[in-house]
Order: sequence, then C-alpha cells, then structure tokens
Amino acid sequence: MTAEDSTGDGIGGGPADGTGPPPPADPWAPPVPAAAPAPPPAPPFVPTTYTPDPYGGPAAAPDPFAAWHAVQPPAPQAPYNGFAVVSLVTALTCFLWPLGIGFGITGLVQIPRRRERGTGLAVAGLVLSLLGLLTTVAVVVLPHRGVLQGLAANGTAPSKLTPGQCFDRGSKGVSVLSCDRAHDGEAIGTTQLTGDDYPDQPGREQQVAEACGQLANDYAMDNWAVSDAVVVHYYYPQRDAWAGGDRTVSCFLTDPDTQLTGSLRRDSSNTTPAQYEYLLSMDAIDQAAGKRPSGGPAEAPADFRSWAAAMARVLDTQTAVLSRDAWDPGVKEAVAAQVAELQLRIPALKAAAASAGTDDLTAQLAQADRHRAYDQQKAVRKLLNLSTDDSWLYPSMPADGATQSV
Repeated sequence: MTAEDSTGDGIGGGPADGTGPPPPADPWAPPVPAAAPAPPPAPPFVPTTYTPDPYGGPAAAPDPFAAWHAVQPPAPQAPYNGFAVVSLVTALTCFLWPLGIGFGITGLVQIPRRRERGTGLAVAGLVLSLLGLLTTVAVVVLPHRGVLQGLAANGTAPSKLTPGQCFDRGSKGVSVLSCDRAHDGEAIGTTQLTGDDYPDQPGREQQVAEACGQLANDYAMDNWAVSDAVVVHYYYPQRDAWAGGDRTVSCFLTDPDTQLTGSLRRDSSNTTPAQYEYLLSMDAIDQAAGKRPSGGPAEAPADFRSWAAAMARVLDTQTAVLSRDAWDPGVKEAVAAQVAELQLRIPALKAAAASAGTDDLTAQLAQADRHRAYDQQKAVRKLLNLSTDDSWLYPSMPADGATQSV
C-alpha cells in the first residue's frame, strides 16, 4: 500500500496520516515489556602504575614511561669513624690534647680498614692537639722573662725595644709599629737594677723611678708638647729571669687612659741646634723647679731654704748660657726678655735661702714666683717652632712652678 492510499478516514475517526489521537489500547493485548536502560559510556583509560610521594602526600599518577628515565636512589654512605669525631672534640677542649692525639691516630688507622668516613676530622683533631702540646710547652716549660715578655709569633720582648720605638702591648709581648699610628707606648731607654737579691716592688720603684724619670726628661725635652696625662712606666725582669742574670729595665712613656699618636721624642736627634740648646737650658731649670718641696714653707722651712738656694744657682748658670750671642736676631731679642725676667727671680730666691723666719721665707718665695717668665718663654718657643701649648698651666698651676711631669 502506497502513501496515497492512507489519506482517507480510518477506523476510530482519526486522520489517516497519524496526526490524530492514538487508537485506544487493546485491552486483550498482552503487556509490552519495558526497554532496558542504555549502558553508561566507558571511562577513559588511566595507567595503573603509581609512584608514592616521598614526602607523604597523596599518590601521583606519573607518565607510565617515566620509569625509563628515573634516577636511581643513592647508595647509603659509610658512617663516620667514632675516634675521628672524638679526636676533634677533645682537641677543642682545654688540656685534653694528649687524648686528641691518641684518638686522631687511631681514627686514621681504622678509617681505611673499615671503609668509614672522617679522615678530615681525624687530621684536624691531630693538628689542633699538636698545637695544644706546643702551646703548653711554651707556657709551662719555658721560663718567662719579665712582665709581658713571653714572645709571641709576631711579638717582641720589651727588653728588646730601642729608644724611639712605639708599640702596642699584648699578652705575649709587644708589637712594634709606626709612631704615626695610635699606640700604647713609646720606648725611651733602659736602666739596670742593682743588688744581690731580687727587689720587691718598693725596691724596684726606688731604683727605677729616678732613672726612668731622667730618661724621660732627656728623651722628651720639649715638655710643653707632652700632655700631663703621660706617665713613665717600665718593664722589669721577673724572678726567674733575675736568677739567670737579667737586670735590664725598659722604660717607656704611656697614657693610661688612651693611646698616643705621634712621637714624643724631642732631643738632639730630631731638633735644630738652636732648639736643642734652648731646650737643654729650660730642661735644667724645670728639673730644679720640680724638686721644690711639697706643702707650705711653714711645714718644712729648712727644706724650702735649701731648695731656694739650689734654684738660684741653676738660674744663675742657665741665664748665662741663654745670654750667648749665637741666637738669630729675632730670637735673641725674645730670649733676652726671658732672661731679664728670670734674673729678677734670683735675688728673691737668695733672700729666701737666707731668711730667718717663716714669714720672711714665705714672702720671698712669693716674690720669686712672680717672675717665672712663662709669657716670655712662649714668645721664644714660637720663634723656635717649638710647642706653645700652655694649657697645662690651666685651670691651676703647680704650687712648685714645675711644668707637667712625664
């Protein structure tokens, strides 16, 4: 039957093209079984080779061909040799260097036999232990020589210092360096202790103070250029060095509170003839003035009279030296003014030496102190290119009129 044959009315009143309502179900027809559901789509292929995460995270799914390029795990390393480790530890511990030497040698023997690690540790422990041995021998066995006189690898014994050398102090000696750099002290010379028995501290100071003081005056003649904070110190031989015949004392200048910079030396080695001659006379005057008794004339009148007589004699001698004709014209006039002022001091000192009572003694000393000629001295110093720093006079001037002590 063709399509055209189905255009007429059919049974049930619906159009023949099937657009009408469906025909009624046949109540006597058997039930039609339900259709089976469609199967789900197949999942994509996933490789089944997994490598666990070495840090404990969730497992990852790597490229299945990555196994061909995977890095093989490293072979386990050999353990460290115990004696090598203990050798280094004992070498770093005070006074255990004998054990460090033994452990280091044992470790070096065992390491190749047992195929262990630690050769470097054993060698380091052995070297440090040997250094400890040498240090102990140097400190305990070898004798000391004087205060701070144990020689260091880069140090010098204080007894070997020569005048003019500047240095820094250390635990094993002194290190010589340029005086232009900041330094602890400046060597000025040596003296010798005397006596058959090793002197105690008061005995040493009694012998050394005067000798080192004179060395300081001769070395740093321009005392206006020396701070009043600078003092004289010295190194002396210890008892065992004394027993071996060492009597040498090394004197030096230092500032206890700070380092020095530049040399304090002013003597014939680094001054002009005119500077040296002037400083020589002024040094003699200053040293005599520095011997003035302490306290007041009423406390020790005899001592003050004796000092006044000695001071007058020194001024007589040195003003005559300063009056020579060899000065340059400009300097000669300034020196003459200073000499005239100093000579005014001489009669008062002689009168003080001959005074009968303490009141007259006190009055004559006061008269002499009015003619110390500091202003005239400053003028001469300026012309001779010497220090003109008179700050040591302020805020107070020493009662004896002495310049600052070195």
